[in-house]
Amino acid sequence: MLLGAGASACAGYPLMATLTEQVLASLASEEFPLVHKVWDSVKGEAGANIETVLGWLYSLLHVCQTTPDVACVEASEVERCVKAIEQEIARPFLGVGDTSVHRRLMVRMCHLNARAPAVVATCNYDLLVERACEAEQVWCLDGFVGSCQRKWSVESLPLWVGTVEEPRRFRRHEKAVRLLKVHGSVSWATDGDEVVAFPDGAIPEGGKWTRRLVYPTPRKAGESFGEPYSSLLRHFTGLTDRPNGLLVTLGFSYRDSHLAGPIRQFASKADRTLVALVQRPEGALPGLLDQRNVICVGEDKAWVDGRPTDEKLGIWQLPELVSFLEAL
Repeated sequence: MLLGAGASACAGYPLMATLTEQVLASLASEEFPLVHKVWDSVKGEAGANIETVLGWLYSLLHVCQTTPDVACVEASEVERCVKAIEQEIARPFLGVGDTSVHRRLMVRMCHLNARAPAVVATCNYDLLVERACEAEQVWCLDGFVGSCQRKWSVESLPLWVGTVEEPRRFRRHEKAVRLLKVHGSVSWATDGDEVVAFPDGAIPEGGKWTRRLVYPTPRKAGESFGEPYSSLLRHFTGLTDRPNGLLVTLGFSYRDSHLAGPIRQFASKADRTLVALVQRPEGALPGLLDQRNVICVGEDKAWVDGRPTDEKLGIWQLPELVSFLEAL
């Protein structure tokens, strides 16, 4: 299962439009005039949001750093604005959201996956899955190991969960989820090449640690090729390459090419089934809706067996999906 931003809305976390309003409101125009000047110049574009502003500022910072003689602003000012936006983007997701729906989802996924740990990939920065697993006593395998200080270890990703009964035999742990946070987490921080997950995102301030996120900008695909993201993305791609697979996406817009590409490749194989739960399917899934191995459920209609239907199945949002799974 791949969870996009829409999957966290039921917990009270903002979607992109609301997040944009919150970030701009928190950065006063008197203190950050450059941010508001960029926003005023792009807000008329279709789909413009804080991702657009941050993308422009990243490009401007590159110009300032490489050709300062032609830049119209100091690199230090651009960098100050970038850091302020990055901080405000992360801020809402540090709060404790309502985990009730995600707790039910984790329990049901563990029940439905009888032969191996359930796999949950997510683009979201929040800690909903981790907190839901903790509340339901589900073992969460997220690539970090350790007791006092949990450090990133790529070797831990492929581990099978179980207890040794006898040599070369393992018994499956009945409540386990393998979590792939392909865009990072508010709890992750780096010091050089070392990546650590801090409990509840309580990263020490004023020290050596820097929060580790793939921020919402057009350059996110390139950022995803650094560690730990390259290993997480490679693991996700490997899972989508398995025969007779089933992949469910919810709240994912399909705008991130580094994730949409492997999913489209997955859907191109007739022995695999893609279930896409997205509010407006026509814009998100061009070229896939007529495939017989793709089931798509939107707000107003659904596509089943390659054909549209006006029946409202009502499971494109997470609470309704969880209720559906619990009824199976």
